[in-house]
Amino acid sequence: MYKIVIAACLLLLWLDMPVQANVMVTLTPASGQVNIGQTVGVAIDISGLDSSVALSSYDLSLGFDPALLHFDSAVFGDPVSGDQLDLAGLGVNFPSATEGAGLINLIQFSLDSSADLLNLQMDQFTLATNSRYFKLP
Repeated sequence: MYKIVIAACLLLLWLDMPVQANVMVTLTPASGQVNIGQTVGVAIDISGLDSSVALSSYDLSLGFDPALLHFDSAVFGDPVSGDQLDLAGLGVNFPSATEGAGLINLIQFSLDSSADLLNLQMDQFTLATNSRYFKLP
C-alpha cells in the first residue's frame, strides 16, 4: 500500500511539471516600399512546433497606429500548406478577426484530434495574414 501511495504522488508531481517548448510567434511585414493607399500584408508566423508540441488554438491581439494604418481583412492559414488548424479541411472552426481602436484580435481553434495535430501539423507555418491600407497622417 505504501508503494502505491508514493507512486501516485510521484505521478501527480510529474503531471504537474511545466512543459518546455521553444515556440516562437513572429510578424513578417511585406518588404519594399509601400505608398499611401496601397495595401500591405503582415504575416503572423509560428515556429518551434514538433511531434511533442502542437498548436490547437490561439487568441492573439495585434496593436497598430490607426492614424497611419487601416485594417482591411485577415486570411487564416498558410498560403502554401493550408490551414494547419483545420487539417481535416472541414472548414467549421470559424476563425475570427475583429478590429477595435488600434487593435486587431485574431481567434482560431482546431477541431482536429490531438493525435492528428501532433502527427500532421507542420513545425512552422503562417497562422494568418492581415491586410492593411496606409493612410495619410
